Amino acid sequence: MMWPGANYPYQGQNITYVKTFEPGYDWRQRVEDVISWITDPVKPANLVMLYFEEPDTHGHAFGPNSKTVRDLLVKLDNITLYLEELLEQNKLTDKVNVVHLSDHGMISVTPPYFINITQYITNGTYDWAGASPCIQIIPHEGYEEQIYNSLKTGSVANGHFRVYKKEEFPKRWNYKDNPRSPPILVMADVGYALDDLIITAPKYAEHYHFKLTNSSEFGVHGYDYNVTDMHPFFMARGPKIKNEHKVAPFHTVDLFNLFTKILELPHISNNGTLDNIVDILKGNHGQYSVGSILIISGSSKLLTVPPLILELVVCVGIYYLMANFF
Repeated sequence: MMWPGANYPYQGQNITYVKTFEPGYDWRQRVEDVISWITDPVKPANLVMLYFEEPDTHGHAFGPNSKTVRDLLVKLDNITLYLEELLEQNKLTDKVNVVHLSDHGMISVTPPYFINITQYITNGTYDWAGASPCIQIIPHEGYEEQIYNSLKTGSVANGHFRVYKKEEFPKRWNYKDNPRSPPILVMADVGYALDDLIITAPKYAEHYHFKLTNSSEFGVHGYDYNVTDMHPFFMARGPKIKNEHKVAPFHTVDLFNLFTKILELPHISNNGTLDNIVDILKGNHGQYSVGSILIISGSSKLLTVPPLILELVVCVGIYYLMANFF
């Protein structure tokens, strides 16, 4: 259900049910659609991913601590209730494992903390892409060292952003050897933003009809994943999920193994760690009935529940739900 990338074939095969991204598509209708997929008498879905673009969309424009975002969290809470009501009406509550996830956190940044990094380099000698807090710099041929050195000098002078050549990327990012990674990466310190937000902030103000001031807050994510405020959240419930149990933090890539365990799919080599997720599941792994998974993602880690959850939800922009139906 509007899950990123779901409308493309994989190894020549498309998934059974697809709804491409449509921001204005009614939230209740999204839930009703996925319930119909799970209960289809001919081809019942066994893995459903349901996407909500909030609170990420408005979180970027108003910041994660805004009333706008708090109101959206109430709406997300209500749509979650609606989902649970439909599961109960269809006698699926004890047959569906529901997993709520986010993909990142979000923090607030104000205009005094916007940094113009392009002031340190010469127009016409580079291209740039990306969004705060990371901007990718692609120097034109022959300008690589000049641009790198100029940005490094600017970094020292400003003190609130870092500059990396591709070969300098930290190993733990798993980014250095990717063919899509840039020759130079600029990363703002936590609480700071770069040129893209200097450009975008006035557009947000115009689009959403508010006055841009030095106190205007905007939401940013994409800082180093070691930053606590960037962490996503994880909540789950269902027949295969332990009740009232808190698990240790794990990596997002570990979720693949959780999903394959619930669905009883063969284990294949991947970047996740199976041992990191077995504590989520009831009983001994390998003894589960074949089922379905419904994943709901809401585009930010902002929740009005415990502070830890609040941090985790702020950045997601998707509401991810996974259900196990058998």
